[in-house]
Amino acid sequence: MPVPPADCSTKSTIYDLLTPFMIDWEQIDPCAWTAIQMRFDADAPDTAQLKLILTTSDELKMAEDKRYLRLKPTVSGLWKSFPLVALQGDVDLVHFRVYVILAFFAKSMNLQTTALRFETNEGSGGARSRIGTHNFCHVQFCRKIGKFGSLVPSWFPDSQVAFPLDARCQISLVLSMLVSLYGAREVWDKLGDVVDVTHFRKLRAFRCVVMPEGSCQI
Repeated sequence: MPVPPADCSTKSTIYDLLTPFMIDWEQIDPCAWTAIQMRFDADAPDTAQLKLILTTSDELKMAEDKRYLRLKPTVSGLWKSFPLVALQGDVDLVHFRVYVILAFFAKSMNLQTTALRFETNEGSGGARSRIGTHNFCHVQFCRKIGKFGSLVPSWFPDSQVAFPLDARCQISLVLSMLVSLYGAREVWDKLGDVVDVTHFRKLRAFRCVVMPEGSCQI
């Protein structure tokens, strides 16, 4: 199914999805923040700057401009995983990508990274828009993102495998990325009162989430 073009409301909703998860890493873990800055030397917009980027840019080029959003880290054992997120898309956002660099930090250990690309279906009309290798919303590994340089060893997969996503548009693609990082419950708890519930109904991940009032499923 072709992904519909985005409009101002789409960009506004993407902003509403991301900002509750944005956090100043310098305040919560200065050592990790220093290590990540030394590794990437990139611009990290805050919420006000993100709003400006979304409202003034016809084409999003965060990966090419070496900009990333700082999302809330997760913890697994000794390691903290810091998601660096870059939005990339053409003039109408029909082909939209959400790049995610995961920077793994632990004290007395070298910073480790891996990278993923969440992407709407590829295709530009005709037969290619109906069938193709990656002509569906998907997530895949990637070796390099824009000007961030190489992020994984050269043998790491860069095209296949591509995992199909239960997403149909730019908004559900961003939601899929957030669910992958934090789980459906936390995403619902943070965004259920912020974003129109119809966006959650499009994803099977939220069918098991109970709404705060009335004990009814989405």
